[in-house]
Amino acid sequence: MPDGDPFFTVKEDIENNVATALTLFNSWNRIYNTVSSRNNEELKRTEEELRTTLQEIITDLDDVEETIKVVESNPDKFGLTKTEIESRREFVEQTRQRLQEIRLTLDDPPKRLNSTGNHQELIDGYKSTKVFEQVRSKSRYEEVIEMDNTRFIENEAQQQTILMREQDEQLESLYGTAKNIHEIATTVGTELEDQNMLLSEFGEQVDRAQGRLERAMKKVAYVIKQNEGKF
Repeated sequence: MPDGDPFFTVKEDIENNVATALTLFNSWNRIYNTVSSRNNEELKRTEEELRTTLQEIITDLDDVEETIKVVESNPDKFGLTKTEIESRREFVEQTRQRLQEIRLTLDDPPKRLNSTGNHQELIDGYKSTKVFEQVRSKSRYEEVIEMDNTRFIENEAQQQTILMREQDEQLESLYGTAKNIHEIATTVGTELEDQNMLLSEFGEQVDRAQGRLERAMKKVAYVIKQNEGKF
């Protein structure tokens, strides 16, 4: 394996583009199974971007395949073993096969599914190949999925925090309202007790005044009666 072999740089670019294509294909599949028409703008835009990415990968694969043919014609000159050459050819063939499956699905998509169905099988199929295993340590595909999951978890946590804060504010407001109502009720009760006491005292005063008035009237009547014959 010669130092500075450009194959590995190109291979890495292809693997990154394949990871992008798989992400786009997953998005296309999701959109396709949720819209009623292939004329949907989001679906068309995703498909166009996916097809462009696929074409870029195919162009790179064509270039790699040409270099493999040159190396095969004189492996000693380039310092590559037969095993290394076969490994490179296997990489090209497996990648082409997966890209062809995606293109066939885009050209003639199956009936809409309730789940990802066959589309997910294509993605899983690529992930099971040696091509994917070689970049499994930290491929762009995994990074994209990991970033999406992280963003989702962070967003959910943020939403939960906001919801709990709003609930706390609502509970605090309800507590304040209940406290005010209790204070008002206590004040009203105290005032009612005071009013009852005043009314009771007033009633007693009225009763005493009425008693004195009755006694005075009796005295007046008695005096008048005693003096009837004197005038």
